[in-house]
Amino acid sequence: MDARAWFLAGHARELELERPLWELPEGKLRHRLGEHSSLAWLFWHMARCEDVGVNLVLRDAPQVLQQDGWAARLGVAARDIGTGMPDDEAAAVGRGVDLGALRGYREAVSRQTRAGAATADFDRLGEPIRMGGRRATERGAIRAGLSLAERWDRRTGEFFLSWLASGHLYAHLGEAQHVAQVLQVRLGSTPATG
Repeated sequence: MDARAWFLAGHARELELERPLWELPEGKLRHRLGEHSSLAWLFWHMARCEDVGVNLVLRDAPQVLQQDGWAARLGVAARDIGTGMPDDEAAAVGRGVDLGALRGYREAVSRQTRAGAATADFDRLGEPIRMGGRRATERGAIRAGLSLAERWDRRTGEFFLSWLASGHLYAHLGEAQHVAQVLQVRLGSTPATG
């Protein structure tokens, strides 16, 4: 299996693991469990990171958020990826995001990532992406003043594809599955399967 096939298979698997979590009732998707973000916020953050990392930074192309009215359809003012977002703002995103639109946006981002990966020059992914963090900050995708922008400035295409469109999603998916399991016990219902 080559790198492209490996990435596409892993990305598809992540989406399969995420799918059952979307079937939880709206109240559970929006519920904040202690210090954890709501599942709605996590899904929003995962989609935003993938959209920004793959489209804005790696491909230097328009974000999915800027196409087909997604920004308005989501119903939240935030246009960044959510890193460094104060708790009150994160809670507002989780409460206010249109869940149907969020699921559609998440799927649209995935389709765009997979289309980009299908045609990407994998032999060049090891090259640094100059000023990717600065570009993301200037376009409002990373909050000004975060060291994240400086770290992104030194990353290669491999990072943006393998981490933001795969590893980062798996990490947050594990968090989301944990939150969902605790919510099932505390709020009661049949556990999600997957």
